Amino acid sequence: MKKNIAFTSEQRKEIIDMVLGWFEDWKNDDPTAYPETVEERKLLMLPLNNSELIKHIQELYAKDIWDFINY
Repeated sequence: MKKNIAFTSEQRKEIIDMVLGWFEDWKNDDPTAYPETVEERKLLMLPLNNSELIKHIQELYAKDIWDFINY
């Protein structure tokens, strides 16, 4: 289902923080599989518009990201 993607700055920050928390957990479990830092991952996401951000998250973090977003 296609969603109209219009996040506030706060919602966007919460989404990015949530997926970076997941990434940090994965990195702690297997640091050799995830050589980049949390900050490097964050810098990849910040310039993306909302639609690109969701696509990025679906590709790298959670295909079902909409199940975790409450807005």
